[in-house]
Amino acid sequence: MYGIPADIDWSFMIGAEPIQICIGTYDVIINYSKDISISMGDCFEYISDGVELASDPELSRKATSLVALLGAVVRRVDVEEGKVLILTFSNGDVLKVADVEERYESFTVCRPGMSLVV
Repeated sequence: MYGIPADIDWSFMIGAEPIQICIGTYDVIINYSKDISISMGDCFEYISDGVELASDPELSRKATSLVALLGAVVRRVDVEEGKVLILTFSNGDVLKVADVEERYESFTVCRPGMSLVV
């Protein structure tokens, strides 16, 4: 699938807390409370205090900045232009996950009863 479906109700993400960040060679998985997870490749931006922290070209180093999200909770969810999932956290930080590949999977969002591959 290319793009984020417009009919998704993202309210299930509100109040979800990142409880584990798994860093692999080719992907990063954030496991949240409420049995939610987001798996993503190199298609994310992490912004704290207006500064992009996840700018390293190597995924494993880029992903280490996400540790600052532990203990925060999702306060707002937006979708930009049908291609970017934007999570705003209680500490003011923002995680943007983009659909950057038309032919390949960019990210996956899973929760009980739903598995969305974008």
